[in-house]
Amino acid sequence: MQPRHIVYLGLLLTACTNSTQTTSQKSSNKCDSVGRKESIQGTKKINIEKVDTISKTTDLTKKETSVNSAEVVHLFDGDVLDKLPKFTFNTITKSEFFSDEKIPTLITDRTKTKSTDSSFTVATAKAKLKFNKEYNKNYSKRDGLSWTDYHGFFDELKLYVLSSNYITEGLEFSSMFFIDSTTNVRYELTSQFDEGYQVPLLSPNNKFMVLYANVIATRESENSFIGVLKISDTDNVRHYKEFAGFTSTKWNIESVIWINETSFALKINRPKYSGDKIINNYSYLKATLPMSR
Repeated sequence: MQPRHIVYLGLLLTACTNSTQTTSQKSSNKCDSVGRKESIQGTKKINIEKVDTISKTTDLTKKETSVNSAEVVHLFDGDVLDKLPKFTFNTITKSEFFSDEKIPTLITDRTKTKSTDSSFTVATAKAKLKFNKEYNKNYSKRDGLSWTDYHGFFDELKLYVLSSNYITEGLEFSSMFFIDSTTNVRYELTSQFDEGYQVPLLSPNNKFMVLYANVIATRESENSFIGVLKISDTDNVRHYKEFAGFTSTKWNIESVIWINETSFALKINRPKYSGDKIINNYSYLKATLPMSR
């Protein structure tokens, strides 16, 4: 028969081992739940994650409080682009392009923001979000800097339009994003190029949004991407989903205008080169949405 103190020690060691395993399992399960990405809208995957916002309060006059989580939706990710329906393009004249021009509905003044010399703040129904401004104009000392640009507010959608920027090794990179002022959801717009998207344009009835991005023109290629988001409304909450897109390796996009709810026009450039001189070569296209979707 074993001495009592040895039996007791064995039971104690067993209990400690089980406790350690249980704690490890809990920690592992917690990590799994944090890292998991949700799948929504049927079988289509939209990358959703949680990120930290700056502060939480709905009143800009109140003191900023602790960091809070916000939902982020990624749009135009690489795995989505190849599956998007394309547009139907037809050539139009310059006069047709300008006669169809619609006035953008983006409110570009800063009445929706509160600014200081180094930062600005926008308010949503759930949080107050603070961003750094571009503050260093000394281009020789800007490497490693990052800041956010405020482009405006779509009042019809209650949507802020912003872009994040950073400089590394002398190169500037940009990425556009939206913030829904009602839900506090942040929509990150993935660009294929170093430059982010240009400011988007709403369709006449606010059912679609067109946006485009260009690669810096070179002698080798003139690459661009143009995409359309479909805007839906469920229980007074708006949702944005990739609807159509097209990547060109032959021209850059100068500007875009809506013609009606199902078509828009593009001013494109196929530049020519004479020695070191670039000669612009503009033309105009009408794009029709794939309305069979």
